[in-house]
Amino acid sequence: ETSLPRPGSEGAGSEQTTPPSGAWRVQTMRFLVLLVVVTAAATAGAFAPARPPQQHRRRLRSAVTAPATLDGFLQSLSTVGTARAIVMRPEAQAILEATIDLSTTSVKATDTPSGKTLVTVASPDKSFELHLDAGRSAKATLGTSAKTGGPVCRVLDEEGTALATLVFKGDKAEAFESLKAELGEEVVFDGVA
Repeated sequence: ETSLPRPGSEGAGSEQTTPPSGAWRVQTMRFLVLLVVVTAAATAGAFAPARPPQQHRRRLRSAVTAPATLDGFLQSLSTVGTARAIVMRPEAQAILEATIDLSTTSVKATDTPSGKTLVTVASPDKSFELHLDAGRSAKATLGTSAKTGGPVCRVLDEEGTALATLVFKGDKAEAFESLKAELGEEVVFDGVA
């Protein structure tokens, strides 16, 4: 057991101390490691204040077109027409599919009280709404569905997980190919609004 000197007895030599126990050393080392990690994180800016919500909007980076926001990219899909929107949640064993004519939808970005920016694609009567977190949406791919052979657009997160998939009718392949020629097969969202 460790005997610590009483306050005021330092230097008096009246009390001897024994070396700290192993458990005390482990706790001290854990504290020091935590202190080093927190200090390193703070100096690296890990605890920097969050950007205001309006700065979470992503811009579209493309060699062919000028940068646009995520909502601008989704609005450009309206030229392709009707799509089947698919959202899958494998961990919940759920798949939601709905058909929507994108030429009639509105697309808008909204800053939420929690600081997120949600981009919403909505039908005029609000019977269809797709909300995408602009902060999680890293890129979109434009390609051909292996299952249907028709045009498909996937909005993906940083890890490449699909946040939403839009499968377009085959009769709109020409409009889709025109859009893909303009934007490219992969559209990376970057920057702020």
